Amino acid sequence: MSTAVSLHSAGHGPHDGSGADPLLSTLAADVHDARGRIAPHSVRTPTVRLPWLDTEHREVWAKLECWQVSGSFKARGALNALAGFEHGQMSVTASAGNHGLGVAFAARTLGQQTRVFVPATASELKVRRIAAAGAQVTVVGRDLKEATDHAVEYAQRHKLPFISPYADWNVAAGQGTCMAEAIEDAGDFDTVVVPLGGGGLLSGVGAYAVQQSPDTRLIATHPEVFNRPFGQDSVDNCLRRATPPTYADGLAVQHTFANPLADVLDRLLGEVCSVSENEIVLGIYALLHEHSLLVEGAGATTAAALLSGKVPGDTGRTLLILSGGNISSSALARAIVAEVHDEHLRIGLGLRRNVPVLEKNEVAGLPRQRATGLPQDSTAVGSPVTGSPDTRWAERSLSLDDTAARAEDHQRYLEAVALPKGKVAHEALDRLRDLADDLAQELRSPDSGLPDVAPGAQEDTLRLLLRVRETLTNGLEWASPAYDQSQRVNFYDTSAQAAGGVNYARYGTNDLRTLELGLTEMLGLTHGASELLATSSGMAAYQVVESLLLRHAVEPGDTVAYAPYIYFEAAEQLEGLRFLNHVRADSYDADRLVEVVEERNAKVLFADPVNNVAGLPVVDLHRLAELTEGRDGWADRWLVVDGTMISGGLNVFDLFGKPGHPQVLYYESASKYAQFGLDLQMAGLVVVPSHLAAPARTIRRNTGTILYPDALARFPRADRSAYLARMVQMSANTRVIADVLRGDPRIAEHIRVGCADDWATRGWAHGGAVLTVEFGRAGLNNRDGLEAVIERMLGNARSRGVPLVKGLSFGFSTTRISAASAMAQGSDPFLRFSVGTHDRQEIREQAAAAADAVFEYLRTFDVSMSEG
Repeated sequence: MSTAVSLHSAGHGPHDGSGADPLLSTLAADVHDARGRIAPHSVRTPTVRLPWLDTEHREVWAKLECWQVSGSFKARGALNALAGFEHGQMSVTASAGNHGLGVAFAARTLGQQTRVFVPATASELKVRRIAAAGAQVTVVGRDLKEATDHAVEYAQRHKLPFISPYADWNVAAGQGTCMAEAIEDAGDFDTVVVPLGGGGLLSGVGAYAVQQSPDTRLIATHPEVFNRPFGQDSVDNCLRRATPPTYADGLAVQHTFANPLADVLDRLLGEVCSVSENEIVLGIYALLHEHSLLVEGAGATTAAALLSGKVPGDTGRTLLILSGGNISSSALARAIVAEVHDEHLRIGLGLRRNVPVLEKNEVAGLPRQRATGLPQDSTAVGSPVTGSPDTRWAERSLSLDDTAARAEDHQRYLEAVALPKGKVAHEALDRLRDLADDLAQELRSPDSGLPDVAPGAQEDTLRLLLRVRETLTNGLEWASPAYDQSQRVNFYDTSAQAAGGVNYARYGTNDLRTLELGLTEMLGLTHGASELLATSSGMAAYQVVESLLLRHAVEPGDTVAYAPYIYFEAAEQLEGLRFLNHVRADSYDADRLVEVVEERNAKVLFADPVNNVAGLPVVDLHRLAELTEGRDGWADRWLVVDGTMISGGLNVFDLFGKPGHPQVLYYESASKYAQFGLDLQMAGLVVVPSHLAAPARTIRRNTGTILYPDALARFPRADRSAYLARMVQMSANTRVIADVLRGDPRIAEHIRVGCADDWATRGWAHGGAVLTVEFGRAGLNNRDGLEAVIERMLGNARSRGVPLVKGLSFGFSTTRISAASAMAQGSDPFLRFSVGTHDRQEIREQAAAAADAVFEYLRTFDVSMSEG
C-alpha cells in the first residue's frame, strides 16, 4: 500500500494563537450549553488510548462515538436541535444514514415525529434502523444531494422544520459536545483528527478545541475518491461537488444551499487528509483487529490517515474522533478479507505471523510505541432558498443536467479507481449530447410553443429529445450492473458500485424512486400513509392490485362487487378468478353501491370516479366516503379505484382516511395524462397503504411489472402546478366543445353529450379531457356509421385548416376522435373525443367541424329528423 502523503492545505484560520475569534467563541459557548441539554438522553462515551498507533513522539487517543446511542455522534446534534420543539412536532431531514438515525432517536426520545429522506446509496443497515426507530423513511435520489432537495421541498410544502445534517448551528453545537467530554476526561490535545462529511462535526469539535487550546492542530479526513480541490477553493464550495460511492458512505455529503457554518469551516480547517478506499478498509480492519472496535468507514478514515503515514509531523497528544459504528455486514466482511500488499503492515496487523505477537508494534511500517513516560495501557477515562414552481413544464424535460452529471460521475469514478474507458462509445455519447443540446436549444426558442407544446413539429422535437436523453442515460448501462471489478467496466451509474442489494433492473433503481416521488407530488397523491409505485402499464398496475387482494383481502368463496363498469381488461382478469363470487351493481349511485356490498357481504368494491363509457357516468366518491365513515363492517373491506380518467383530480386517500373507512388501493394508466400527451411508452402507477408498500414492491419485482429504466428515462417531468394548468386548460376546452354540440339547434335533441363539466362543484382539481357523443336513435350507434362520421369530421377539419386526428386513447395535445367500440366487446359504440391543448379559436373550429359532421350524418340516416 502506498504511504505517499496526501495532505492538502485548506488555509489556516485565526485559531493559530493570534487571539480568540468571536464566531468560534460563540459556537464554543453553544457547545458548552448543549452539554446540559442533551446529557439526560446521550451517552458519555469513553475516551481511550490506542497505543498501537503511537510513535516515538506521538500519543494516540480515541473518542468512541461508535458507542453513542443511535450508533454515532449524530444523536448529539439531533437532540440539541430538537430540544427546542414542542411535544408531537413533526420535523424533516435528509441523511446518508447516521444523521437520520440520530434525528429518529431524538424525535422518539423527545416525543416528536420525523420524516427522513435517504438516498438509495445509504447503508441498508442504517436505513432499516431509521425505520425501526420510528421515523417515516422515504428512499429517493442517487446521492444525499438529491435526497436533500426532495426533503427541503417536502418541508417547505408542508411548512415543517428541516433539520440539516450539515447546515444547522444547533446540530453542530450538539455534535461538539463530544470534544468537550474528551478534554474534560483526558485533557487538551495537540492534534485532533476529525472525519469531514458536511462539516457539522468539524465545526463543533474544532470550535471547542481551539477555544480551550488555540494551538490545536485540526486535521480533517476525507475519501480520496471524492476528488475535491481543498486548498484551491473555499471548504463550502469544495463540499458542493458530487460524491461517488465510498466505504465511508457517511461522509458522502454534498452541500446544496447556503451553509451558516461556511465561515466557521474556513476559519477552522487547515489541513485535509485524503485517504483511499483501500486505506479506509485497512482502518476498519485495524480498529477491529487491534482494539476490538467496530467502526464504520467514516470514522475509520481517522485511523486510516495515521496508518497510511499521511499525517506527517504529528507530535504530542493526538485524538481521533471515531464517529460511528453503523457498518453493514457486507462492508465489514470486505474489510476483514481486504488485500494488504505492504509486507510490514501485513505482519504488523497479524495477517502474517512471523514475529512474536508482543513484538508486532516494533515492525517497521507500523507506528512504534509512544514516547517514554507516557502510559502504555489502553485505559479509558471518563433552511434553504425557496422558489416559485416551474410553470414551463417542458423545461424539466429539456434539461440534460442529470445526464451530464451522470457522465461526469462515471468519468471521475473511472479516473479515481484507474478503470479503462471505452473511447469510441464515450465519443459517440458526446456526439449524442451535442445533438440533444441542439434539440433543447431549438425548443427553448420563442417560436417553439413552450410551455404548452404546440401540437405538430415542436412536439415531435420534444419527443425525439426525450428518446435521445434515454440513450444518454442508459446507452452504456447494464440491466444487471457490476458491483466491483478489475480492468473491465460493466456499469454506468456509479451508484451500483459497492451496492448491497440485487442489481436486476426489475428490482428498481434510484431514478425510479425519484420519479415515483415526483409523480406523487404532480398528481396530488401525497399522503403520509401511502406510497406510489410506477409500473410498466396500467394493466401492470392492476396486476399488482389483484395480487395484493389475493394475498391480503380475499379468500376462496368471498364476494367482489363492481360498479356497472370497470375497465374491460381489468374485468376480464378479475372475473377469471372463479374461486370468487362476482356481483355487478345496477347503478353508479354511491348509496346503491353501499347497499349492494352489504347485501352480498362483498369484501372488495371496485368503483371509479369517472367511467370510460358513453355518458361518462360518475361514482360520487365523496358521498361514498360519507356513507362508509364509521359504518359497521367497512373497516374490514377494500375499495379499489382506477383514477385514469381524472388523473390527479382528487386524492382518494384523503377522502378515505377516517375511522371505519375501507382500505384503499388506487391505480391508473400513466400512459395518458401523466405523459403530457407525448405518448412515449406504456406506463402505470399504483398507490397503496404504507404497510402494503413492501409486499407490493415484491409483487412488482417478481412479476416483472416494474417501469424499466429505458421507459423511465423517457418519462416527462413536471410539478403539480404545471400539470394542473394543462389539465384545467383541456377541461375548459372540453367544455367548449360540449357546449357547442349541446347548443347547436340542428343536433341538440338528437344526441347525448357526456362530459365531466361539473368537476369544480364536485371538488375535483379538473374534469379530464374526454367527451362522449351518443345518438338518440340506437341504430345510429353502429361502428360503420360512426366511422363515417369521423371521416366527415376529418374532412371538415381539413377544410377549416385545424388539426384533428383519429385514434384511440386520450390525454394528447392534439384533439383526437374514435369510435369507442374498439375498446370493449359487448357494448354499443359511441363517439369519444380526447380534447387537446389548442387555443380557444382552434377548439371552436374543431367543435364546428364536429357539429357539421354530426348534422350531416343525422340528415342522411335519421328519417325522423326534419331538415332545416
